[in-house]
Amino acid sequence: MNDEFLTKFHTPPRPAFAHALYERISQQKPSFASQLAGKLTLRNALMGLAALVLVVACVRAATAPRWVKVGDIWVEVKPYTLITEVPRITTVDPSRPVTTQYTLSDVTDTFDGAVKLPSWLPEGYKFDAVYQLTNLATDKWASLGWDGAAVGEYIQLIAHSMVWWNTQRYAIGPAYAYGAVAPGSYREVKVNGQSAVLVRGDWDWNNTDWQQDLPIKVSWDKKAAIQLYWVDGEWLYLLIASPDLSAQDLIRIAESAQ
Repeated sequence: MNDEFLTKFHTPPRPAFAHALYERISQQKPSFASQLAGKLTLRNALMGLAALVLVVACVRAATAPRWVKVGDIWVEVKPYTLITEVPRITTVDPSRPVTTQYTLSDVTDTFDGAVKLPSWLPEGYKFDAVYQLTNLATDKWASLGWDGAAVGEYIQLIAHSMVWWNTQRYAIGPAYAYGAVAPGSYREVKVNGQSAVLVRGDWDWNNTDWQQDLPIKVSWDKKAAIQLYWVDGEWLYLLIASPDLSAQDLIRIAESAQ
């Protein structure tokens, strides 16, 4: 590009306009600091500081984890999950719960019938396996699952005793959801007339870039799963299922566990 191109279609401004423009730009413009000093008062400074503190507080409130009590269950709520250490990956196969040789009868017998298993499941679902069975004084867990007719359809039930040793005696509770959830993903529902927590979604582990620098930010996917927490006696239950099931399905499954 040359000077001829820049000046070929240029028309000089009118002399009056050019003179006025020169007078304006030749005047010394006061600095920002001097303008601010002329307008700043103690009252304005305090108001500005208060506004800044309020903005920071609002940002922290929106991003910091918090605990919310829904019925009798405490739920941790946060906008995202941070992974500070990536586990070693030894296989490229899709992850799947480790299975055991236990049966449904073993679950019932181990806890003398205290863990209540559902008697109703949606059509097409069949028992898969018991994934965990632990029976210690203050560490009682049962985890089992069912698979649907289509690939990716599943139901997993987790039951955990809330009994713990409180200095000189055993105590029960309180109930805490097993994992954090995103804001707006949960609501209170009823299971057999008692308060329960319905959660839509799960953390989006599958679509997370695990090659990025630590800490790794994992977002919430509201279509990843559907979950239901409820309490029965000393036991906290969680049903987590593929998103093809409805809230009514999960509540019916839970209410069938008698």
